[in-house]
Amino acid sequence: MRRLLILVGALALAACQGPLGSSAEIALDEFEIKPSISRFEAGNVTLDVINQGEFGHTLVITDAEGHVLSAGGVIDSGQTSQVSIDLAAGDYSFTCRIVAQDDEGNVIDHYEQGMSAEVTARAD
Repeated sequence: MRRLLILVGALALAACQGPLGSSAEIALDEFEIKPSISRFEAGNVTLDVINQGEFGHTLVITDAEGHVLSAGGVIDSGQTSQVSIDLAAGDYSFTCRIVAQDDEGNVIDHYEQGMSAEVTARAD
């Protein structure tokens, strides 16, 4: 019985990680980034970036060491952009790096507000 439970747990964990993909939809909103998948095949990846939020957002892609691999312009509310990037096997961060000031003079940093997502590319 114990072996069966361990096997079921391992299968459930594998299923949660999901399949590897070479394309994805990336939804931007206040204040989150929602990739349709989080595991990519290493190599050329195409991202359809959709701003579903009220404010402009960006998509910045960095590797595990913090090196910027791609930094797109501001995507206005309701607009889309497409990014093609070559990802080697490894871990990456998708972030919005907009910093703005509201009417009361408060600084709003989209990244600090939670606009980030972690993804992985695998050569499986």
